[in-house]
Amino acid sequence: MMSRSFSRGKALPACMIFLAGLMATLLCAQTPSTIQFGCAINAQEQIRESQALAKSIASPGDPQWRAKGDLHRKYHFPAANAEMPYRLYVPMSWDGKSRLPLVMILHGAGSDENGYVDANNKQLIRLAEQHGYIVVSPLGHTRMGAYGTPLRLPAVFGNPEAAAQQRAAVNEERERTLQLSEKDVLNVLEIVLNEYPVDRAAMFLTGHSMGSGGTWYLGAKYAPYWAAIAPMSGPFVDESN
Repeated sequence: MMSRSFSRGKALPACMIFLAGLMATLLCAQTPSTIQFGCAINAQEQIRESQALAKSIASPGDPQWRAKGDLHRKYHFPAANAEMPYRLYVPMSWDGKSRLPLVMILHGAGSDENGYVDANNKQLIRLAEQHGYIVVSPLGHTRMGAYGTPLRLPAVFGNPEAAAQQRAAVNEERERTLQLSEKDVLNVLEIVLNEYPVDRAAMFLTGHSMGSGGTWYLGAKYAPYWAAIAPMSGPFVDESN
């Protein structure tokens, strides 16, 4: 049984600590009603949709309900009519009652829900166990889903022309892909929040490359979830937003 408390500072991987204070301050600012570099999903409607889905599939009597350890899970994603995988780690030292901090990580292009969790000899899992927090890694519907934002290299700060071209190139098919990717992230987050007692004041979003773009985008669009965000190696965001 675990007797130590789960402090927010101890819950962060070392790579996130530097950015946490800065990004927490930025996220406290008022979120714009429209994040113009992403897809057309309404944030509040999506939160309600994902919460309803999480409640509809909850199974407290299942032996895996609130399970601990390294978990490979799936859920039925109605909008895509598909079984959608996600990766979840819950510390083995958790006492089954205490509220846990949570870190969601968004993978880079071409990877999946397992790539970054397994990387570097499962370093994320080892850190989560050491510091006592949940790690959750969604697929984002596909390996190239991009979590709702179409921006890629070279659409970085200081290159608004590239960002404008990439936004203008989004057709109906691409818009649907972006929406499904964004929806999958919110679905997985709400499924975990519905099952486990998460400390809502200690929820963090991070991602690398394509996942960094998703972190900027979803961090702004769904700011009330996050205490801080840590985008890594890929500031794919429209500077005007």
